[in-house]
Amino acid sequence: MKREYADFPTVQLLLGPLSGTRLATTLTTMTLAISLASSSSQALAASPAAGPARTPSRTQTAVPASTQTLTPALAPKPMNSDQKVVQVLNRLTFGAKPGDFDRVKAMGVKAYISSQLNPRSIAENPVVDSQVASAELIHRKSADLIKEFRLMAAQNNAVRKTASNISGNAKEQSNESEKEAAAAKEELEQKQKHIRVVSDQLFKTRLVRALDSERQLQEVMVDFWYNHFNISINKGLDHVLIGVYEEQAIRPNALGRFRDILGATCYHPAMLFYLDNWQNAAPGSPMGYPPGSAASLNNPNKASGQAKKTGGLNENYARELMELHTLGVDGGYTQKDVNELARVLTGLSLPSKGYWGQFYPGRHDQGEKIVLGHKITASGAGEIEEALDFLARHPSTAHHISFALAQYFVADQPPKALVDRMAKRF
Repeated sequence: MKREYADFPTVQLLLGPLSGTRLATTLTTMTLAISLASSSSQALAASPAAGPARTPSRTQTAVPASTQTLTPALAPKPMNSDQKVVQVLNRLTFGAKPGDFDRVKAMGVKAYISSQLNPRSIAENPVVDSQVASAELIHRKSADLIKEFRLMAAQNNAVRKTASNISGNAKEQSNESEKEAAAAKEELEQKQKHIRVVSDQLFKTRLVRALDSERQLQEVMVDFWYNHFNISINKGLDHVLIGVYEEQAIRPNALGRFRDILGATCYHPAMLFYLDNWQNAAPGSPMGYPPGSAASLNNPNKASGQAKKTGGLNENYARELMELHTLGVDGGYTQKDVNELARVLTGLSLPSKGYWGQFYPGRHDQGEKIVLGHKITASGAGEIEEALDFLARHPSTAHHISFALAQYFVADQPPKALVDRMAKRF
């Protein structure tokens, strides 16, 4: 099904109208927006000439969020050129390193912003490239990670069962059985150690990118969108999927169009698992999966055509998709809309193979749906695309996303005129 996109690049909402090419902008609005905070705000660091030299690491005070609430009665003081450079480095990066101030001042604020909007035009720090290359997990297929995680969980259960049998019937167990149990336990401990190593690998990669990447605006936007489309490393499969989620769904779309990142997060197994859409099915539909698939390993009693349980609606993702990801809590939807969107999303679940979620037609609700007055005719997987298109174009989504971006980059209470302009550009 052909996709229609909300026609805007996300960061450029702060920059003004597009002029033809995807990243062509006028930068006047951004220069104004990042200057809205008072020059006396403590979020502004002094220029290098005004104090002692900094350490090589980025400063903790330089963060991409305002610490000062603006009111109409508090008009911002005009900034000089040095203050604008510092403000840009505070808002569009994770903090300035030695030499950044002089480099941005020499090239100019507008030129710096323009280059940051084109991250591929910026040569990456070799330290970052090396770390990313070594982080093997973030390049894996989701289905493979799910299979490995579930096999490890099954082995864990088997070890516990064997250990329980040995403990309860010690006199009846042979030395050979005890040795096998000990070996299995050791193998399990090795796998658990591997998971800890994986977590450390992911955290280190994120930290190195934030501190050392030359593509700082991209890293700031990855942080923004990851928090917007949040999942948790503490929930089951997402312990191993969180790295590929950022790498495959968030990062490639961090400076792109909202509709793209909305779709990528919707179809990623990490989100489908986190918000339980992998369990969302038309009431009474069979919950079978292809034998040997990642999904069947997640549900070993429901594999193939021998389903042990019939499906039912799960509204968790549908509700969060509207409340958090698109329309906002005051976006005008009702519980009926949540129910209808959940019906649209039935059948979208964990994959048999590859990177992305899989649509199971036998689990999909084939009836007509109406979401916020918009009629969606039964068309299987095409309904999901139609719903995402509709939600991405909705005026409530424009305001919700615009406010979030302005709050992140400009002020805790961003000027209404700025948010309105951004929503109109949306």
